[in-house]
Amino acid sequence: MTMTMSNNNTGGEGESCCISVLIPHVNCGSCVVVKENTSVFVQHWGETTAVIKKPGLYCINVVGRKVTHMNLKNHVRETPYPGVKCLDVNSNPILVGGAMYYRVEGVEAAVLSVSNRIKFMMSQFEVVLKQVCSRYPYEADERNPHSLKSESFAIGEEMKRLMQEKVNFCGVRITSCVLTDLSYAPEIAQPMLMRQQAEAMVKARQLIVTGAVLMTEDAINTLEAKGVKFTDPEKALIIRNLLSMICGKET
Repeated sequence: MTMTMSNNNTGGEGESCCISVLIPHVNCGSCVVVKENTSVFVQHWGETTAVIKKPGLYCINVVGRKVTHMNLKNHVRETPYPGVKCLDVNSNPILVGGAMYYRVEGVEAAVLSVSNRIKFMMSQFEVVLKQVCSRYPYEADERNPHSLKSESFAIGEEMKRLMQEKVNFCGVRITSCVLTDLSYAPEIAQPMLMRQQAEAMVKARQLIVTGAVLMTEDAINTLEAKGVKFTDPEKALIIRNLLSMICGKET
């Protein structure tokens, strides 16, 4: 059992000591247990008197005392389902979900700086999610080669940096941030799916046409290499027939 003392006996703790000496029975229940990976923040009459991080049993003057237990383990917080609605760089509405991993390192700042640390951090995390996602497209295109779907690591690092800047004052260290969910908002999900299908069809047709041209060219060159002579009208007819036959097939 350890008796905790402040650096001096003035202020709140001095008053508590005087009262506990005059009225000894108030010391009943003064013992406080500090567990592994936890910390105890002690105040007497509103004044900070101790921050205890070492596990053990401590006897702390109970008069005017307020004890706050702080969990020092790693924590994770996720955005609620279905995620945060925001706009990507192309102004498409999307739903994004994220997870934030952190731990408390500055106990006094964590207790005194904000009234509801979790609520504050989650509100800031949503702001950061929207801010970062607005810089990337949902999918890569010619103008934006880096997208939300392909740059998960870089996006996570950017969110971690921005979040750390926002929570430095309240004694929290952000260990990592990640995107957990990503989808188009319901109102544009069907049109975007149709667009993706159309783009895939166009790319498939382009591939077929390119292949047909190469096959036709190779056929004519091979026949001419074997001594078959064609006039220009005959070449045009062969090319037209081959291209019609290859490109006319259903993909």
